[in-house]
Amino acid sequence: MSESAPSPDRVDHIVFAWSERLLIGGSGLGPVASSLDRDGLRLWNDRLVGGDAAVGQWHYGAAECVALGALRLGQHGVALRLLPARDANGRVSQLVHALIGPAATVDARLALGLHAWPGWVTPDDVPGLPDSLSPWDAAELRTFARTAMDAFPLRHEPLAGLLAGVLAAPTDRYAAVIVPGDLDLVAGLVRRLGGVAGDEPWTMMLGATVTRAELRPRLLVSELDDARRGRVQLTTAPTGDARLDRGAMLLAALPDAAPPRTPLTTPATLLDWVESEHQRATKVLDLIDRALAGTLDDDARRHLDGPSGQDRLRAELRHVGAVEFADRLRRWAADPPRGLGNAARTLRILAAERYLAEAGESREVAEPLADAARRMDITVVEASRVLANWFGGLTQVTPWHQYEAVYFALWFGVEVTTDPTVGKALHGIPVEDLLSWAASMAAEGQTDAALHFMRAAYDRWRRSTDRAGNEKVRALLRETGTFHETIHRLVAAGDATAEEETHLYRIVLHLAYGAPIVDMKAVLGALPMDAALTEYRPWTAVAAVVERRDLVFQVAAHAYNRNAPQVVLEELLRRFSSADLILGLAARPGQPGLLVPVCELLRTRRHDADQRQANRRALLENGFLIDLVESAWQAAPDRRLAAYGHFIGGAYRVGDRARQDGAGLSVADVQELLALGGPPSFGLAVLAAAGTDAVLTVLVGETQRHAVEMGLSEDLVRQITRGPYFRPPQVEQVEPDDVPTPAPVPSPRDPIPGGPDPKQPPSFGGGDRACGVCGEDHHQADEVGRRFPGAGLGLNRNALISGGVLALVLVLLIYILFVRGGSDDDPPRRVTPTVTPTVTVTVTKPPKAPTGQND
Repeated sequence: MSESAPSPDRVDHIVFAWSERLLIGGSGLGPVASSLDRDGLRLWNDRLVGGDAAVGQWHYGAAECVALGALRLGQHGVALRLLPARDANGRVSQLVHALIGPAATVDARLALGLHAWPGWVTPDDVPGLPDSLSPWDAAELRTFARTAMDAFPLRHEPLAGLLAGVLAAPTDRYAAVIVPGDLDLVAGLVRRLGGVAGDEPWTMMLGATVTRAELRPRLLVSELDDARRGRVQLTTAPTGDARLDRGAMLLAALPDAAPPRTPLTTPATLLDWVESEHQRATKVLDLIDRALAGTLDDDARRHLDGPSGQDRLRAELRHVGAVEFADRLRRWAADPPRGLGNAARTLRILAAERYLAEAGESREVAEPLADAARRMDITVVEASRVLANWFGGLTQVTPWHQYEAVYFALWFGVEVTTDPTVGKALHGIPVEDLLSWAASMAAEGQTDAALHFMRAAYDRWRRSTDRAGNEKVRALLRETGTFHETIHRLVAAGDATAEEETHLYRIVLHLAYGAPIVDMKAVLGALPMDAALTEYRPWTAVAAVVERRDLVFQVAAHAYNRNAPQVVLEELLRRFSSADLILGLAARPGQPGLLVPVCELLRTRRHDADQRQANRRALLENGFLIDLVESAWQAAPDRRLAAYGHFIGGAYRVGDRARQDGAGLSVADVQELLALGGPPSFGLAVLAAAGTDAVLTVLVGETQRHAVEMGLSEDLVRQITRGPYFRPPQVEQVEPDDVPTPAPVPSPRDPIPGGPDPKQPPSFGGGDRACGVCGEDHHQADEVGRRFPGAGLGLNRNALISGGVLALVLVLLIYILFVRGGSDDDPPRRVTPTVTPTVTVTVTKPPKAPTGQND
């Protein structure tokens, strides 16, 4: 422990005992267990002289006892409990258990109240004691000690004797001639004189002596005459001074008195204060005590419960000590006297008023008053009226008054969402405190109050001209996982919609990071660590709040890294158009994790012409995301092919060639896509989406590109893949007499299965648009088919042979793509295959009139 101020909520402790192995090294009497760190232990070991700061009286031949002390060192208080013990050689020793904490907590009241505390270490506990101990909670120790102090019996006469000695010399140090076990008498001295007599704090040592001068206690109880020397002797007998003895008796009869503003240092001023306290407390308190004891007669009961009795209660009890007043109220609440309903109402209202008056001086003194008022069933209306009168009567409202008003409302159940006084008080309270209160209220089930605090903070932010964020709120969000638990409680309690939940996140995000939100690193860093436990609701809400595409994609990528399921990622990205999804992916080239949800969204959407055009533009401007797809699924060609298919389907009007529905990529579309120079899987995706007329363009284009990649020159590649890609049928004319009877031609309404549409010329992949040089040949073939019915069969045969050519080209392309396309070796020299099908139709009889074509 360093020299800095001690923590008000923590009490450390050290156990000193005889041991062969001390925590600081060596053997002998010293520390064997502690809750302090190494530096703190060394510091306090020196201050407490290794356990010898106090030495039990049994070391000097006096009777063994349980020695108890409360000392002070600067801002720290030390409570000591000493027990007789033996060292390894059987010699007299001691076990010392020291509690160390803030002086306001660790004092004589705490030490006396802990006289029977089960947390003290005994010699039997030492062998099994761990080196490292856990610190104690200061509030728990105070609660235990307060209960034990209240349980001490009150022996008026011996206590009055001790008090008389102090009244005679209020600034000295004392040696009480009692035994160390007379804890009730010592408690009476401390309770009645602490903060009253003399400036020096009431430190004590019972059954032991202190070896360091700076630790000398104000009150010593010891059986050793030498230890008492130089101190004012306090005995239980009267002093013989009538005024001192009377003052002592009055003081002994008073419960815990409210100390004066400053300690009193002369017998005269001290006796005057005692007399004043007695006069203030006796009259009406006597009636209350008689009512509590059940000895109040009917006349007195009617008086106390009537108008005059109410006036006396209000006038006199405003000056009664807070502790004394709270004690009577506690007893009243536990067993209410009969026939005093009006008095009870006045008492609980006075308790609430006294709470507000005392809280500014000491919350520890004031809180028992508030607790007593609640135990006496103060109503919300009464509490609200008390708050309004107090707040309205302030000449100057400080931040403390604002906080106190809200605390009071929460303590007494005043409706914070509608109470006008609370509304006035909230105006000046920092937003981080409002959010902290909201968290506390939500945890206690007061969801209306929690929502009110959050909305009050947000309303103030919206009205402010400065829309910047708040660092303290950011710290709060980091501590609370973006306020997730509080918002979850509020949503669950109110059965809120997704929009309402998003608005709650909007409140805390704007308060923390301002508007617009741009610092996504800080936002994402504050999200809960256990994302799955939250069902990723904070991520969804953050995405809805930030809205901007690049920021939402950051949120989605963060959720992906937290193992968010695909349905969550789709929900995060669903708000964007397909074109925005494509652009969002393109902006994150090194993070392919969002490809799957984007592809799934594209797959399930139906795009009109304008949307396809926008998607097409976005894809072409970003290279069809080829690099992203290839890096995402290097070992999964089927997934790459599917992704390209989704992109093409979202950007172009595609169909199924097998159904001959006329849809699919046109030649111009194919050329546009092949110009991107994609990998083989991209070329296959283009081929899969190509229309009937564009298939040959894909095959030839991909063959040309990959042949160049193999190392062949462009001129040679163009020579190899030169057109035309099929040869029109040749018709040989013969004598008419040799023409056989033509076979019946199938009706156009009953087309040949698997053959071309009789209404259309046979297609050889590209059609007239695919290969402009072939248009005349098609026309010629039509004419032959009409004039010589048998030529139709020849054309079908030609189509089959042309299909074989296309199949051969496809085989060549597949070989290049998947056999040679993936090799880094120099390609071997090849002989370009040339296939020239020739179809000859023999006609036995010439036509009657020449056609003038194909001569």
